[in-house]
Amino acid sequence: MATSPTIRRGKGNTSGSAYATERAELQAVLSSQSFQRAPSLSRILTYICNEYFNGQAEQVKEYSIAVEALGRGNDFDPQADSIVRVDLHLLRKRLQDYYASEGASHRIQIELPRGSYTPEFLRVEGADSQESDGGLPAALPETGQSLLLPVSTAEAAESLWRRLNRPRLGWLAAGAIAVCGVAAGVFSAVGVHRYAQPGLAVLAGAPAGGASLAAEILHHFNWGAPDALDQAIRIRCGANQPYKDSAGFTWLPDRDFTGGTAFHRPLPRVARSQDPQLYSWGREGVFRYAIPVRPGSYELHLFFAESKPGIRDAQRDDSFTIGGGPAVSLDVVSDAGGVRTAAEKVYPNIHPGTDGRIHISFWSLQAFVNAIEIMPQTDKLPNPVRVIAQPTLFTDTGGRHWLPDRYYRGGRETAAMFPNGASAGLFSREHYGNFSYAIPVAAGYRYQVTLYMAEHYWGPENSGLGGVGSRVFDVRCNGLDLLRNFDLYKTQGKANGVAIRFRDLRPNAQGKLMLRFLPVVNYPLVNAIQVQAE
Repeated sequence: MATSPTIRRGKGNTSGSAYATERAELQAVLSSQSFQRAPSLSRILTYICNEYFNGQAEQVKEYSIAVEALGRGNDFDPQADSIVRVDLHLLRKRLQDYYASEGASHRIQIELPRGSYTPEFLRVEGADSQESDGGLPAALPETGQSLLLPVSTAEAAESLWRRLNRPRLGWLAAGAIAVCGVAAGVFSAVGVHRYAQPGLAVLAGAPAGGASLAAEILHHFNWGAPDALDQAIRIRCGANQPYKDSAGFTWLPDRDFTGGTAFHRPLPRVARSQDPQLYSWGREGVFRYAIPVRPGSYELHLFFAESKPGIRDAQRDDSFTIGGGPAVSLDVVSDAGGVRTAAEKVYPNIHPGTDGRIHISFWSLQAFVNAIEIMPQTDKLPNPVRVIAQPTLFTDTGGRHWLPDRYYRGGRETAAMFPNGASAGLFSREHYGNFSYAIPVAAGYRYQVTLYMAEHYWGPENSGLGGVGSRVFDVRCNGLDLLRNFDLYKTQGKANGVAIRFRDLRPNAQGKLMLRFLPVVNYPLVNAIQVQAE
């Protein structure tokens, strides 16, 4: 594999034919697709380079750029109008992006240092070697196969990424997927694969920074087998009427219980849930459920949200047993993180007793539960959790169900802005802002989490301005860094979306995977999340 080029800091050929080499590079940049789509940035670059060629670089100021390059009036006030500063920031980013793709093989590269209006023409030694495809096969592997190209440094990964991205290789056409390492050692291998879903970039890797999580390249875009969400038994405890939730599933009126007292406390809103009506009813006191099921293995979900007056500052112990298992003690407010906040507890590998029923017994005087869900479990591992940033249930082509947006706090859900009004199923809506997800899982297992994300706002081909550097964010899970300074637009490239998988994640003491999406530049987004036990 060719080594990455060396950049000599300093000016290029400034003698001879009046900057002939530098002028040729400027024309190459201006004629590129990237700059033809950005006329304002092209005018600024032309102006400051021509002033440099004419020996007048020191006279270039913010005011002269506004008047001479952007056509602003003589009354332009740099203190009141930041257009030049904004466009210079975008120009620097566009130059960086250009030399990471179209212009990666150029011997001379233009750079505009921060805080300066004087361009630098940098000589890149070894750039010609990128004209060769040494180390890369002439064609993609066949469908279902994969190619892994190991890299040892971030620089080598960046160099390989530029080579894979070059249009003449044709490796990013419909049906092709590029998987690439990025800086700071976030990913350790590069691969190119072919999948049934065109143009979807799939990435996987360990987090940057010192946290040690296992990671893998996704060799097949496979979400797993169909789930059993539509076969579950759902009981709305304390209620005398059925209820259809936001996913379209029906919860039966209270049944198969003895003891306790039904209660109804209307809740207009419950944090981390889209169904406050589910938590407005419940059963409390000393009571038990004996729910008939067919022979087999099941996963039990218990739903709680503290709504009793006066409980905000006081603890209410909720003690119960499942079958003949050990007693469970639960402080709902502490577990959920507050009152009127949903807490969902997950218990896999539950089997009916000799009477063909699943027994749940609540023993403390203050015990309560709002709802019960019993789902068939076809594997010894807990069932997968799939959530999508949509208000209704989404069923993919494999029959897998993606639950409507839930478990989150903060942010908002909105339609993704696809060009020409197109949509892309899993990526058709997004959750963005400063937000977190508290995804309930069974204790005692390790999990892999896949984040599905698509940038369809920032970038010249979309409705927003900017591009690389316009959306940068961090993602943490239970105190571990998953993504740090993650640039979605840059990572996605020409694909329709990105899927990043992380492995070996452990739930916290409350049985949750706490995913925090933290803004660095503008706001994070996520389109869908999949959690699977390992």
